[in-house]
Amino acid sequence: MKLGSYAFMMGAICLSCLFLSTGCFKGADGYGCVSGTCQEVADGNFISLEDCQQNCSSVDSGNIQVTFWVETPVDLPITVYVNGQSRSITNYYPSGVSCGYSGCANFSLPPGTYSWNASASTGTWSNTSTWSSSCHTMKLNP
Repeated sequence: MKLGSYAFMMGAICLSCLFLSTGCFKGADGYGCVSGTCQEVADGNFISLEDCQQNCSSVDSGNIQVTFWVETPVDLPITVYVNGQSRSITNYYPSGVSCGYSGCANFSLPPGTYSWNASASTGTWSNTSTWSSSCHTMKLNP
């Protein structure tokens, strides 16, 4: 097969995915809460549909989103505890995150001041933080 024919065929496949909505691939935009339900949106707060579904109902009820994350792969997983809830950090992001990133410890909480701690096999973190706006990211340094 000639290169031109291959490029034409791949273009046709991609166009059929876009126009027929056959689910061939998902765009890189993400998911967001719209009236309590998750929808694909540009610049969504959540990378995965699962993270959106776990946090979406509380977003509209006035809760804030708090995401704990790490920049390097040291000592994963890390378990984070806030307000009687625990979540795990299982992935690292060298370029940073926004709320709801998959593999981060994501919490949905009423605005307020919280004591939190995190633990891994080689160390612990703890602090008290006040969160008042819709999205906070908390980077844990090794």
